[in-house]
Amino acid sequence: GAPEGLLTRCTKMLKADGKVVKLDKRGIETILEEQQRMAGRALRVLALAYTDLSGELGTFDGTSGHPASKILGRDPSTFVEIESDLTFVGLVGIIDPPRAEIAPVVKICRTAGIRIMIITGDNKLTAEAIAMDIGLLEKDFEPDSSHTGTDFFKKPEAEQRKI
Repeated sequence: GAPEGLLTRCTKMLKADGKVVKLDKRGIETILEEQQRMAGRALRVLALAYTDLSGELGTFDGTSGHPASKILGRDPSTFVEIESDLTFVGLVGIIDPPRAEIAPVVKICRTAGIRIMIITGDNKLTAEAIAMDIGLLEKDFEPDSSHTGTDFFKKPEAEQRKI
């Protein structure tokens, strides 16, 4: 999942030599720094983690008759019980290239005098890097040209309109 969210549920980290060690504050900072470097290269970044399951979940075979299917059939908001004390494994960067038709449309909008801004559900840095690749943002873009949806919609409506 998203590194910012998944790391809050990780307590350990798998090292390259196969040893599992405690995930401390410095380790989290290092992972988030790498995530930012990857996002700055227009990569969508996912964090990978695992947990050792026991009991019914540990023997789940994927069938609907298995007792664990009742646990997994619950509201996903209750999965925090399952998805805790995770072991961080690594980051994966995925290239999701913009559609070829986007760049010409951006030029048409600019010619028409349309101000373009970004409100993303993705990582802000990733969205900005992609936007620069397609000409949506210039290298020296205004900070108010790009927002995460969460941050933008927390602002009072008057401020949203001003932006």
